[in-house]
Amino acid sequence: MVEVQNPRKTVCNSLIPRSGLAAKRLLPRAASWLSHRSIAPFRCEQKTSPGAECGFGARESLDSDFLKEQTRNVMATCSVCKGDVYDAARCCGTCAKLVEAIKQVIAKEENRDNVQQRKKHNVLKPPQTFVPEVFWRQMVGCLCTSMSRVGPGTPLDHLEREEPYPLSLSLCKEQNAKGQNALESYARQKISGAGMRFAKRRAGYLAWNLDWLENKGGWSKVKCQFELLAGIPPRSPNAADCLATAEKDKEVEREAAHVAMEMDGIGPKQSRNLWSCLGLTRYETPLDSRVAKWFNKQQASFIERKKLGSSRYYEGIENRIQSLCKEANEFPCVFDAAAFISEENP
Repeated sequence: MVEVQNPRKTVCNSLIPRSGLAAKRLLPRAASWLSHRSIAPFRCEQKTSPGAECGFGARESLDSDFLKEQTRNVMATCSVCKGDVYDAARCCGTCAKLVEAIKQVIAKEENRDNVQQRKKHNVLKPPQTFVPEVFWRQMVGCLCTSMSRVGPGTPLDHLEREEPYPLSLSLCKEQNAKGQNALESYARQKISGAGMRFAKRRAGYLAWNLDWLENKGGWSKVKCQFELLAGIPPRSPNAADCLATAEKDKEVEREAAHVAMEMDGIGPKQSRNLWSCLGLTRYETPLDSRVAKWFNKQQASFIERKKLGSSRYYEGIENRIQSLCKEANEFPCVFDAAAFISEENP
């Protein structure tokens, strides 16, 4: 909330933008409005102290309807990415280039195994049967890949190649039955032994998540989301053929991500990664650092990686990417795989 000061009264109006760019665009309009009404010119003083506000001095109060009108004039919706921006024409031009770049990277990488697998499982033939052991293993993988390298030869790769898999659901339940902290201690030993960082933290996440699944209704929640995702109407390899149900499908996928985030250590990215690795999602994708790097090469600061931990920011970026992929007639999950490979193996 920003306070607008004048000599007679204080008007609180949340519509006044906080950013410097927004203020620069709004203030000249406000000055023009005041001059047409024979109101003395005013001055805006931007303060740097905590809690500073932008002060407007005038002989009469600024009308809230005027502020709303000026805000509407400043903000506009880009017809391509559907984002609210200050320069819609410029944004549309940039987004048109991004749409072409998305088409090109998919065309370039479409024969790669990862892209073909994404089309086969996520787009055409998602799994139909919920298997707790498979879900658990993917969840453990998500916990271990966060802030870690993935791929052949990595510590996670060595851990997953062990037989039997040391962090399987059955072995973890056995350890959990031994008493308090037994599972956490066991998992910490296995994770650190594989050469992965943050072993103590990850072991704590794993133990908490098993308790959530087994004792707090977690299994019924994730199974319900699995069935909703698997029950999405027959798939088509062409994104344009799915437009009729696309918005509803996106809502189902996003809700599944929100449920996954009830688990410890699973944030906006890994919640999408979990369902994507299970082969169930087409629109909600994990925004990996490589995908962010690809976008930022095309348009500077398209994605601010430090903000991706915020669900609100993350979903705002997801919405834009989904709109761009819609214009490109491609599924976001396929683009995600292509962009990842493009940056992994430039």
